[in-house]
Amino acid sequence: MGVTLGGFPIPFSGFTKDIAWGLTFSAAARWSLADLKLEGNPLSYKVDGETKTITSEVLSIPVLGETKPRQVPFYRAGEDPIIDADSFFFGWYDDPNNPGRAYAAHDVNADNTRIVEQFLRVAQAKDVHELQHELEEIQGVPWSYVLASDSQGEVYFGDVSAVPNISTADIGNCVVSAVGAFHLPHGIIVLDGTRHQCNWTGLMPVADLPQTVRSDYVANSNNTYERPNLEQRLTGFSPILGNEGEALDLRASLGLQMVTDRLNGSDKLGKPGFSLKSAKKVFFKSRNHAGELLVDGIVKDCSMTPTGEYEEKQVNLKRVCRALKKWNRRNNTRSRGAAVFRGMWQALSDAQIAKDNLFLVPASIEDPLNTPSGYTTDPVIRTAVRNALARVAATFKSKGISPRVRWGKVHKVKTPSRTYPMSGGFSTEGIFDSIVSSDAFYTFDGWVNTLDGNKPETLYGASYLHAVSHGSKGVRAVGVLPYSQATEPSSPWYLDQVKSWSKNRWFKFPFSEKQIRRDLQSKEKRFSM
Repeated sequence: MGVTLGGFPIPFSGFTKDIAWGLTFSAAARWSLADLKLEGNPLSYKVDGETKTITSEVLSIPVLGETKPRQVPFYRAGEDPIIDADSFFFGWYDDPNNPGRAYAAHDVNADNTRIVEQFLRVAQAKDVHELQHELEEIQGVPWSYVLASDSQGEVYFGDVSAVPNISTADIGNCVVSAVGAFHLPHGIIVLDGTRHQCNWTGLMPVADLPQTVRSDYVANSNNTYERPNLEQRLTGFSPILGNEGEALDLRASLGLQMVTDRLNGSDKLGKPGFSLKSAKKVFFKSRNHAGELLVDGIVKDCSMTPTGEYEEKQVNLKRVCRALKKWNRRNNTRSRGAAVFRGMWQALSDAQIAKDNLFLVPASIEDPLNTPSGYTTDPVIRTAVRNALARVAATFKSKGISPRVRWGKVHKVKTPSRTYPMSGGFSTEGIFDSIVSSDAFYTFDGWVNTLDGNKPETLYGASYLHAVSHGSKGVRAVGVLPYSQATEPSSPWYLDQVKSWSKNRWFKFPFSEKQIRRDLQSKEKRFSM
């Protein structure tokens, strides 16, 4: 059982009587660009001095509302499509006398039809060792880490997936430029297209990919592969897989902290160790790690200097700072003060203040539980924080929003007939139960525009959750699809599980034959022709 992607015939993440597995986005780059040098003719380029031809074809594209299909030219260098300037950062220069360069995209998943066989084999594995073997045999996972556990008590983590065969030496010899950081999930690496040796082929060998099997735990929160466990570092791999030595972000650090707290019982959620019940409690505690680390220092500074500046006016910060002081440092629906912190965090982003600069001690991959820590003593950064709070205070006042507003009043899903308060929030703040609106991602004003409610179709973050127990009582599993099974209002499953998330509920998976029969709501009907 489990969850699938649209059009995919078997569970992409799920569980069987023997194993449970899940996926998180890998930090590996999955494709590269070849920087092609054009000389005179914009439809030809050279590789090792040999002239190659850029081929073209015209695609007929039906467009809604247009009577005739659009005729769109499409170009390739070999099998690789040329990136068009209108849709990307790159493309032919406009100067016909100096065509300069073109960029061809080389995608490791362009012909990856192995994915179906891959997850069929995963679902047939009897333990994590068999799962590891099947990943190595097929290497069909397109873009994700795999984390798994089995009924014997062992766990697995690895990035044995479709990774371009670009070694550390290739990175050093062939990279000509980069846009963004190529270690990000959909990052870009630009290689020298004038040399054949820089045209990579095939998959990175399994022996050069990071993975581990353990008997305690593994964890990943969309960070690099390097720290799957506090006791283990995976190092020595190609930069195409991610930057080694890079500190964990706040959500990843919190994930390791939550595991540690649960294993020693210091979270006060029951006896040490995980169960289905305690896993749910850990998740829906809705901790805000940035708040835990910074708010005491911010409040102390605010008490000494209770004003900030916004739009060249001095703004009194007493109410917003009082709300922060009384905030429980969580983002559950009843938390008061969380909205002030969210606004401050986004306003700092608008002001291009790096979050790392907020801390006295920066984050380190060497010590993810104790770093970052402390509130900065830098007066420039502290002034920027107070000014961010001033923007929040002024905005809330103009909107008639109390700084003590409950989080669920401003973080919610809204439909014409109902409103659903939502726990969780923005992963950048170190919130594990990450769920937000894509409309609220990038700017303070964008977030403010969602305070009256998020549209269901814009939800983004934790897409599928499950907790699975293999024990003496057999398989027991609970889970939820926070976005629900359908966002079409005409569907009987419209927002069915948004309701569950809103109330911090997971549903029980029926797994045994008896449970499935009891849960069955429809049957396949067969008709003879």
